[in-house]
Amino acid sequence: MLFTRGLTSLLAASLLLGGAASRAQSPQGQPPQAPLPQADEALLARQALAWRNQANLGDWQRIGVYCDFVDDEPGSLARMICDAAIVQTRRAAEAARVELYLAQSPEAFGMTSTAGLPYLVARIATTGPRRSAGAFHVSLRAVIAYRGTVTMLAGRERVERERRGDLLLWEATMTGSAADRVPARELETAVRQLVDGFFAARGATR
Repeated sequence: MLFTRGLTSLLAASLLLGGAASRAQSPQGQPPQAPLPQADEALLARQALAWRNQANLGDWQRIGVYCDFVDDEPGSLARMICDAAIVQTRRAAEAARVELYLAQSPEAFGMTSTAGLPYLVARIATTGPRRSAGAFHVSLRAVIAYRGTVTMLAGRERVERERRGDLLLWEATMTGSAADRVPARELETAVRQLVDGFFAARGATR
């Protein structure tokens, strides 16, 4: 069984790239500034990302959870992953004293998210309907409905238009593959790490 995980960190990447660019450019006729130690840059990026996550997610005291996948047959790999995500989110939410709402249909998800309920959405893709599927990908996303005004060009004039959508505030991913039957215990452990990553990001103490 092979798992790989990733965490969206656009802020960290921009900090690192911005720091590199600022050092590469120096006033003409002056020696370039000494580069900062890479460890300090990484620490700065982690601290900034932690602050941003807690600011965005720390006040979520009621959270919805929803699984987005196609194959809903009993015993399917996608259903196994979804069930594990629900169980682990319930565990972590109870420990963090966060109220949890389970959306059991796209309609329930749409209505409650539009009303302003923040969500953990598990988007699951698999290669087949059975537990013997060879590969899968899971994206766990923290989203909240957003409505705002954007400025657009209409001919030669700038006009304001209202736009609505889901604001992505945090994301972690997991990809796995197995030659034979997917071990349920390993799968649950991997999903637990994704869920715990979210609750750690919001600053909850478990």
